[in-house]
Amino acid sequence: MKTTGSGDRPPALDRSPSRLAFGLVVAGLALLLLAVAAFVGLGVQRQSHRRMQAAVLEFEDRGYEVVWGRGTLVIREPLTRPHVLAADRVSLQADAEANLAILAPTAEIRSRVRGDLDFRGQVLTIQPEGVVEGALDGDVQIIDLRGRIWGEIRARYQFLDETQAAPSEEP
Repeated sequence: MKTTGSGDRPPALDRSPSRLAFGLVVAGLALLLLAVAAFVGLGVQRQSHRRMQAAVLEFEDRGYEVVWGRGTLVIREPLTRPHVLAADRVSLQADAEANLAILAPTAEIRSRVRGDLDFRGQVLTIQPEGVVEGALDGDVQIIDLRGRIWGEIRARYQFLDETQAAPSEEP
């Protein structure tokens, strides 16, 4: 019967000091990379939050009423005065009887905006039942137009998808 000594171990089970040191160095580098990524991510998030706060103050100075939300902000009651809506996501499901500003990465309009809409974010979707009677201003990456915009599109955008847009019937 043959006994196995430490020299007969398969390489995967080799616990030599050099392999242990190498493993600790790799684990330390991985932790350092995670810490740097988290620090950079927090910095970007803080900068984005500061920009949003500055934009909210801009609209507030112009007489807009401010509504902050966490997560998805759903507006189900009519807005009768100018408002600025700031959240992670905004869903307008009630009419806005005045100018409206939305500061959010994504937003959808499922109702009528009887004034100008200023959107600052990534994706603005105007659903088939959505109508913006005034102009569309702001900065947006993608405008997904399934509803209608009666005014001018003055917003800076990268892509306008109007393949499913409703016919533009003005009152």
